[in-house]
Amino acid sequence: MASASLLAIAGWLPRAGLMLAGTLLVGCAGAATIALVPALWLAAVLAAVIGLCAGVFGSLNNALIQTAADPAYPGRVTSVVMLTMVGIAPLGYPLVGAAIGAWDAAPVFGACGIFASLGVAIALASNAVRHAELPQPRARRDRLSNPTAAQ
Repeated sequence: MASASLLAIAGWLPRAGLMLAGTLLVGCAGAATIALVPALWLAAVLAAVIGLCAGVFGSLNNALIQTAADPAYPGRVTSVVMLTMVGIAPLGYPLVGAAIGAWDAAPVFGACGIFASLGVAIALASNAVRHAELPQPRARRDRLSNPTAAQ
């Protein structure tokens, strides 16, 4: 909710593709280190930062995918995105639980953070993602295209 509120207040983010990769990177780094945090309050703060970054990443991810999708297929595109983001993740929970039982939380969280950061590398390797932009709100577009009218 906090991430959605921040995005609603901002209204439009420049360099949305790079912001997507940056928030994913911070979330991955936080996930990799949270098991090493020595105090509960510090883990709670780190979890809040991870949650904010994950919320911004998820919102930007969905918005950028919808912006790039063919207008004839928004429902199908959304179904595939939701299947991969929400439907497949729970299938890995038993594996992560078993790995934590076998090796402890710190190495498993570290490995998960490193594995997830492969998405950052893939995003940054993609020219389309690096240069992805969201459509600007109409009022902003009008001000930028005709700066003398705003005076």
